[in-house]
Amino acid sequence: MLRLNGASRRRAGIAAAVVLAGGLAGSALLAPASAFAGVMQVPTTTSITGTQQSAVSGGTTLKVSVSVASPSGSPLAPSGSVKVSIAGSSASCTTGLTAPSSGLTSTGSCDITSLPGGHYQLSAAYSPSVMNFGSSDAHNYWVTVSSHRYSRLSTRLSCPQQVTTGHQGTCTLSVTDNGWSPASGVTASIALPSGLSARGCSVRNSGWGWHPCSISWNTAKASLGTISPWQTKKLSVTFTGHLTSWQQSHGRMNRVRVKGSAWDGSSYSSSSAAVTIMPRLYW
Repeated sequence: MLRLNGASRRRAGIAAAVVLAGGLAGSALLAPASAFAGVMQVPTTTSITGTQQSAVSGGTTLKVSVSVASPSGSPLAPSGSVKVSIAGSSASCTTGLTAPSSGLTSTGSCDITSLPGGHYQLSAAYSPSVMNFGSSDAHNYWVTVSSHRYSRLSTRLSCPQQVTTGHQGTCTLSVTDNGWSPASGVTASIALPSGLSARGCSVRNSGWGWHPCSISWNTAKASLGTISPWQTKKLSVTFTGHLTSWQQSHGRMNRVRVKGSAWDGSSYSSSSAAVTIMPRLYW
């Protein structure tokens, strides 16, 4: 049996420690990549950079512009998409990002439609398309949406189907605002053909009775003022029907057409109705 003195035993112990340490270090270096927590991600910064508003049917369209930036030294500008949301509402939009020709800030924009006027809090959430970039959010961007005017007038003209020559009848034009904001400065008219002679006209505002209008060149005209959304105002004209002496003597009827229209400076509507003028019967 080999015996070692004190110095030899110390040298042998150090050598064994070195071998053991080398083995542990080697095993750590040979560990697979899956042993690490994950791929290192580049941090990003998301911002809402501005908004634009435009009036459309049914509300206001809000165009929201966003940007996502990666820090200096990053190999690429961020790629992916950004979702813009409104606090307390389901309204949202999503935009893809466009990389810049130079720099590290990508941009995009999207539209949130049919918004009524009000004060809104926006947020934006960036979702990367590759693992190299970390997600980020932008919060507490406030915007006031204007109550843009958008009226949409509709008209309906009602007249008697027939009137005997020498007798009177009445045509009424109903004007309704089907938009989401009041129609102001509304004017209306009823144009009668030569077979119907205008005698008088009037305007009716809901709950406010009848008011006079004017007749010129066999056309009744009136200012209806402001019509609120889904409110209806009416213009009526009373007329006398007449046939020519030849038509009366030969027992001929005459079918004519009445035209009505309304206009508020941006919205126009028209409608028409037929009236048959009948000859008088003699017994």
